[in-house]
Amino acid sequence: MWTSALLARLASCESEKLKYSTMWFKALTLFLVAVVAVRGGVAPPAFHITMETSLADVLLNSPAFRNAETFNAGCVEYYIPELKVHADKYDADMKVCTDEYSKGKAGIDATYTLSRNQLFDSLRGSCSTLLGCDSQTTNSDAFTCLTKTCPSEIKIINSIADNSTDLNQEVTEKFKAIDVTFLNCQVVAQRIYKTNHGQCLEDFNGCLDDPNWDFPASTALY
Repeated sequence: MWTSALLARLASCESEKLKYSTMWFKALTLFLVAVVAVRGGVAPPAFHITMETSLADVLLNSPAFRNAETFNAGCVEYYIPELKVHADKYDADMKVCTDEYSKGKAGIDATYTLSRNQLFDSLRGSCSTLLGCDSQTTNSDAFTCLTKTCPSEIKIINSIADNSTDLNQEVTEKFKAIDVTFLNCQVVAQRIYKTNHGQCLEDFNGCLDDPNWDFPASTALY
């Protein structure tokens, strides 16, 4: 949908752009293909990265696009891969956040396996004792068995319920803490992406407006 909108806007300018050289059309094709690749790895819509939405207007609003006899293909060739680098890094950083969150949550849950087993062993013991009364031959003996065993076993079951409540509260608090860590990790990844992507996009727009722009001597950006 994003690239379709760009193509539609370009079509409206067709008559004005007929004077452009073959180099311009080749550069635009490369640009659109690269943009599709970049869009595949950008931040989720909930993040609202405004710089990303302006990418469609970079060429249309650039004096280099509107007025130049030829188009600076080198500028596009250089900066589109750089934009994708930032998108790929964002994906990688977010994957680290997700992997660490999943591993941490599983680790917390695993630490309570022994407590769970102990509670259920105790519960099974109480249930077995109570159900054992059903093996009495006469009804009177069965009633007598329940009368004697129920009070003590009910205390055990109530204790199991109390312990379960305490353990569940501990687990819940630890899960909340790791949720906060996960959110902070995502925020950092988004901030890095927004900053680096925005600067790269600004430089990209600048080189489109600079007829004397040439490839930088160093390829180390941001």
